[in-house]
Amino acid sequence: MADSQFPYTADEGNRIVEIARHLVNAGLAHDELRRAKQLAELRQYLDELIGKYGEHPILIETQADYADTFEESMALYEKAKTDSKSMGLPLLSICLSMALLVLNERDGKSRALELLQECQDEVCNANEYELWKIEEIKAACGEIANSQ
Repeated sequence: MADSQFPYTADEGNRIVEIARHLVNAGLAHDELRRAKQLAELRQYLDELIGKYGEHPILIETQADYADTFEESMALYEKAKTDSKSMGLPLLSICLSMALLVLNERDGKSRALELLQECQDEVCNANEYELWKIEEIKAACGEIANSQ
């Protein structure tokens, strides 16, 4: 483990990315059979990694990214967020995913802004993609985006 933020090896992380890439490509191609196969493969691989490394927040967050329902995703994100807090790990990625998920729910805009506020201290370490997502969420909420 090169980075304590990730419980798995670089090869294992690359495999997650590769499976997820195939999953997204199948979805973009509207190939539901291939998408279902890739989703099953990703879930199985995440289960293997959880068996090997335990319920690490990043693995739980990845499960949430590919959950079947809003409720399941939110429950997994909440668990990942709670576990990340207790381990002193960053919350930004989790909060951004949650904020994007709740935007279309009742009171979702205010909840999304609360989630952004919850991880505000981490924005100075955000990458370009995360900054873009923050601006996207703020815009969807009708907020004037602040320059970071």
